Amino acid sequence: MLAAAATRGHVLSTGDEAEIFLSGQRTAAGETVNEETALTVAAVYSCVSLIASSVRLMDARVCQDTGDEILRNDRSSSLWGLLCEKPNPEMAAGDLWEWVTKCLLLRGNAYLYLMRDRLGRVQYLWPLNPRRVFVRRDFRSREKLFEVFAPDDFERVEFVGTSTEILHIKGFDAAGLVGKSVIYHQRETIGRTLKEDRHAAQSLRNNARPGGILKVKGKLGADQAKRLGKSWDAAHGGERSGGTAVLEEDASWERVTMSAADLELIAQREISREDVAMAFQVPSDMVAAGNKSNNLHYSSDSSRDLRLVKYGVMPWTDRIKGAVEICDLLPWRYGIKSGRRVLLFDPKTLLLADIKTRYEAYERAKWWLAPDEVRAEENLEPVGMPKPLAPIEKLPEQSRSDPTHS
Repeated sequence: MLAAAATRGHVLSTGDEAEIFLSGQRTAAGETVNEETALTVAAVYSCVSLIASSVRLMDARVCQDTGDEILRNDRSSSLWGLLCEKPNPEMAAGDLWEWVTKCLLLRGNAYLYLMRDRLGRVQYLWPLNPRRVFVRRDFRSREKLFEVFAPDDFERVEFVGTSTEILHIKGFDAAGLVGKSVIYHQRETIGRTLKEDRHAAQSLRNNARPGGILKVKGKLGADQAKRLGKSWDAAHGGERSGGTAVLEEDASWERVTMSAADLELIAQREISREDVAMAFQVPSDMVAAGNKSNNLHYSSDSSRDLRLVKYGVMPWTDRIKGAVEICDLLPWRYGIKSGRRVLLFDPKTLLLADIKTRYEAYERAKWWLAPDEVRAEENLEPVGMPKPLAPIEKLPEQSRSDPTHS
């Protein structure tokens, strides 16, 4: 039971199980990597924060497709309040989806407890700490079981739930039962970055000055050499480095210059940051990788933002969307005579162009967009103009064939 509690939500080999039990996996660089140590790396924290906060900013919408291939907001559905406004009394919808995204990035799995009312309908969604959940499959029924451990005792199972009680959202699917996180797959890269940060910190501890050799004439015993080194460090090491040293007769100090590896530390740290950004599919200049902007890879900030949304954010929202929609316990079809309901995360807020670009687009769209529709896009009150200024059926033939013609 203790080993099961230590692996919490992972299917691991015997060696991996022991490493997870010791609160992390040891890397070739000698650093232990888990979600806590990974977040001490600035690039990892920046990527996780950027992706999770982006999901928070995306408006979640429950839409209904009645057969005309047009998705319309369905605010009358009970799902709207549950998924788009207030999933439980203590969290807004943005808080919940941000938390789910962080769990997927750092742990590879997110778990939501489905709390029901007296009629058996899902009333609230409560987040469960992935560390407290161990997933296994019943060999007879083939049903997925979730062992939820007590917050203060990982040897005591608080309750065992099934898929009718717990909604499981998986990250990268390795074994089919649970997902694995970016941290798990990129532990060597993160471990290398941790080692570089530690080396840089130790260098700064000595005011970025390398060590040196204290020379004296004659032969010193082991105790004498040790005592002399300690007294020198006490007088001139750390924050005292750079002061004036007074040497006794026949003693001299020779500074050791930085090695080529030390001089390349800054360049190597930039490479490590870019590797971390690449692992999370985040444009490297958005995590301040390097002292030069890498925005030269993109024609504009808009194209960079589009790449972030398309490859860094939407794959995670699609995983959330898929897991929620296949949950039969949520009332996806209640009250619907035809069509279906879907959960959408609207990226419009993340892709909002500057005001000049938006107004130029509105000008070109005046043939099919009404002024009130434009004002709605800008969160302004309508002015009683629900029709386009120049309906497209009244335009010359040339303008009909080319709607952007003005």
